[in-house]
Order: sequence, then structure tokens, then C-alpha cells
Amino acid sequence: MLTQQSAFRPLIGRLVWSVRKGHGTFLTMEFGEPHLDVVEPTETHADVPEETRRRLAQRHIHLCGDWHFWLQHCHWLVTTRYWKAGSEDSGEEMLTAALQELDGQRLISVEHGEIPSSTILKFDMDGQILIWPAGDAEPDDDQWSLREFQGGIVSFNCEGELITEDRVAS
Repeated sequence: MLTQQSAFRPLIGRLVWSVRKGHGTFLTMEFGEPHLDVVEPTETHADVPEETRRRLAQRHIHLCGDWHFWLQHCHWLVTTRYWKAGSEDSGEEMLTAALQELDGQRLISVEHGEIPSSTILKFDMDGQILIWPAGDAEPDDDQWSLREFQGGIVSFNCEGELITEDRVAS
């Protein structure tokens, strides 16, 4: 049976890198060896907005790890030796410092938190990420997803269910 602990088992002992805040409260990070993810240009229909057509007509290259971890419809709190910053904080300087300090730490464990449907990631240099469902999220919204490079995806929804999905390499 797949559990949070077994989903993260291949990441235990691995370095986290490229920890960054995305749109809204999204947070992403990479684990394992780096890879180039190349998205080739695509053509679109005339009814697609010009800006979108231009963007899709370009080749896009992204650096990603063996595993890409994406926090989505959730709240999170990053704690390090010197910083504490969360998804709802307005202080970008503190958040940037906390994420920089987390970057380069080794994942040592993944546990269920005390909050229902929550996850705690613990790192070797006192880093920690607490993840719990956002109040306005739908029960089947993903709190987080873990994507293996050109492999499967495991996601954890706001009801506390793990969902696995195979991904076909393009």
C-alpha cells in the first residue's frame, strides 16, 4: 500500500535544490540529479490569444530534478535554524531567506502531521516544511504532487488521499 513515507522513500538522503515560490502560494523544489526538460514548439488555432500563440511557438527548456515536488492547494510553513516563513506571510525578504537556507539540505523523513491531512518534511540541517490543506480548497484538489522525471506522479489531495498516475514520456 502506498503511503506518504513510501512515496518519498527514494528521496530520503537526497539534496533539495531550486527551492522557489511560484504563483500565489505555490512552492516548488527539486530532488536528485538535474535534467533538461525540453518542450518543443506547438502550433495553435487562430482563436488562441496572440501572446499565448507566441509563447507556444517557442522552445522552452527547464532544469528539473529526478523528482519535482510541487505544493499547490495548501498552506505551508518553512522553518529553518534562523527563519520561519509561511504561505500566508507578506514578507518576501524573510521567505526568500528561509527558502535559501532550506536549499541544499538533505531530506531525512516524511511524516503525518497533527493537523488532519497534513505532511511534514524534515531535513538534516533543522529545515522543516509543514503542509496542510487550504481552507478554500476542494476536497479533491492536490495539496502536493511529486513527479518523477519522465515517470509517474504521486499526489496527495486535501482529503488526505494519495493518488498515483503513470506519465508517458513525450
